[in-house]
Amino acid sequence: MAILAVILNLLLFYSANPIEKFIYKYFVQKTIVFVSSDFDNLNEKFNFVLHLNQPKVIIDPQNSPVLENFDNYIIAERNLSTLWSSIDLVKYQINTRANFLVILQINSTEEVTKSIFETLWSFYIYNVVVYTNWSSFVTWYPYDFENRCGTAVNFVEVKSLNPYKYKIPTNFGGCPINFTWNEMPLAVKSPFYKTDPGYEIRFLDAIAQPLNISLFYLTENAKFNLEVGHQNVKEDMIKRKIDAGFLMTNMYMSLGPESEISLHYFETYTFFVLPPRQKIISSTETLLIFSPYIWSAIFAALLLMTIVWKNMARVSLEASFFQIIRLLLQGTINIPRTISTRLILASFFFYVLNLNWIYVSQLSGILSQPSYEPKITTLRQLGLSNKPLRFDDVWLWFFSFGEKYSKIIEKRIEFDKAATFYDELEDFLAQRTYGIITSDTRILFIKNHEKLHVVSQSQLATIRSHLVVRKGLPLLDKINDVILRVRQSGLMSYWLYESQVHIKKSPVPDYEEVEGHLDLERIVSAVVLLGVGYVLSVVVFVLEMMYAHFKALKINT
Repeated sequence: MAILAVILNLLLFYSANPIEKFIYKYFVQKTIVFVSSDFDNLNEKFNFVLHLNQPKVIIDPQNSPVLENFDNYIIAERNLSTLWSSIDLVKYQINTRANFLVILQINSTEEVTKSIFETLWSFYIYNVVVYTNWSSFVTWYPYDFENRCGTAVNFVEVKSLNPYKYKIPTNFGGCPINFTWNEMPLAVKSPFYKTDPGYEIRFLDAIAQPLNISLFYLTENAKFNLEVGHQNVKEDMIKRKIDAGFLMTNMYMSLGPESEISLHYFETYTFFVLPPRQKIISSTETLLIFSPYIWSAIFAALLLMTIVWKNMARVSLEASFFQIIRLLLQGTINIPRTISTRLILASFFFYVLNLNWIYVSQLSGILSQPSYEPKITTLRQLGLSNKPLRFDDVWLWFFSFGEKYSKIIEKRIEFDKAATFYDELEDFLAQRTYGIITSDTRILFIKNHEKLHVVSQSQLATIRSHLVVRKGLPLLDKINDVILRVRQSGLMSYWLYESQVHIKKSPVPDYEEVEGHLDLERIVSAVVLLGVGYVLSVVVFVLEMMYAHFKALKINT
């Protein structure tokens, strides 16, 4: 039976027309997307497509769905004009790196055939076979020397070799790539600086060398790294037919179907940075010497000792409580008679004595030494603080994704949006009254950045560096291969280090020192507590006198 099936397949193959043979040979067991703007007037030679056993999708360019997941396309049009119109309609819905078989239903000259290849190459569709005059299959290799990087067309007839292989070489022979760029601190200083162009320019040069491509850096580029969605770069790349550019983005952003992005080759992390914490005079922290948990433990110990002393001294609970208070305040109490009671009392007295020493030492430190502003480690703490914040509009989009960021947005202050990164940095260091968003690379512009207060537990976003390319750029897979090798080599860290060696770094100024001597402003809380204690003692004394007087009157009567 197997032999019979082979024989039948061979008979079908040799009895089929040339297009059928081509499909059986190169589009085997894969879905075929058949594109035409005039199905009603198709040549009868295409009828076989409707009866193919393998899966197929038949579409009109005017109503085409997304078809990027397919690898085989047949495009049949009446003439070159309708071919261009159809490709223009589906250019963002198809897989431009797939295999294409293009057929014009009219007889075409050699010039028309060349124009077919040029038309598809303008959309970066390069893996193309053209069936000309219903007689022969021809293809081309855009990166061959004679085709001059796709600017000339010299097609060859398809014979024994697979026409869809070997279209993308490993050496591109110096073919040019138009590249758009913006100045970015450390990353891109200028591609025209030979000694220190920035670590991303050095990365790009490292990619161009093994692929043997020529980088042509454009001027008057759109400021695409400063706006959400990168609409500027998409429009600029389409309008000026730009091949590639730098892109810094995060996982939430999408460029749309007009562009593609490479693998990321560098990561940087963003976070809020606040001015150094200032020293403050502590005048109201006397009660905060111990935490609420320790105060609770102390009161629990006093209560427990009151109950124990009641049972051991065989007195009332009220008398036991006041005897413990007397021990705390005066350090005196009636000496118990039994040894066990004396040991318990001595242990509690030792506990109270140490507690008093710790409290007094901590109190003297707070009253004589300045403390610092509370440390902020999370976005929640930052939102509850009184620190104003300054950040670009692009972060408003980022903070709109959750209610936890609402207080962050409320704390934003206005600033001069025309100021450069360097001006903003100088203003931040000079004023030291608000926080900013920065990254672990841009913070290198600050000489002694260790003094700054980083909100360390709340990283905002991981910013990844990619190359953004026009849809279908044939070099993208080769570029990704080199990116993987560069990432594994660790060269990006080395280039980053070299880029920051010679930059001008701004220091963080020191705050005016707060004196540490003891004055009334520092001990105001202690004086207030002392005054409250004296007032309460007078009140208690008066109440005791009144109680004794009324008690005496009651006895006399």
